[in-house]
Amino acid sequence: MERLQSIGYNRKTDVVEVIDQRLLPFEQVIVAMGNLEEARNAITEMVVRGAPLIGVTAAYGMYLAACEDRGNDFMGKMQWAAERLKSARPTAVNLAFAVDEALSVISEDLADEENIKLLFENAEDLKQREIDFSYKIGRAGFDLIKDISDSTGGKPVQILTHCN
Repeated sequence: MERLQSIGYNRKTDVVEVIDQRLLPFEQVIVAMGNLEEARNAITEMVVRGAPLIGVTAAYGMYLAACEDRGNDFMGKMQWAAERLKSARPTAVNLAFAVDEALSVISEDLADEENIKLLFENAEDLKQREIDFSYKIGRAGFDLIKDISDSTGGKPVQILTHCN
């Protein structure tokens, strides 16, 4: 089963790419994010939707923020970036979790380049964890829906979904 990747890092262009979910299912348009504000905008403007993808976008946003400016007070700038991202959607639990997790992997005892590498690895790891979680949820849901359908002689199963 081929799964659509909603977010990914493009090494050729050095940007994070997301599918503009406002246009689905009629169009598949890729939006490139190359800095903190573009990642924040993707969250605020609902280019990315769904708790897992919002969180992953925030993790990549932290990475992009680290790449933007490597001057003095790296940790202070990352704390500012964290607050900036969290303000994009203050009630989004996955967003706050992802930002806080990103902050937890960096240290003022490390060189900026090492922190940047850790932030990228963290974003990639979170993306894979969310893909794995979503796949498992889908598999479990498929089995439940199939069992319901089988018990009703193959009649269509009505499903109500909710973001929570």
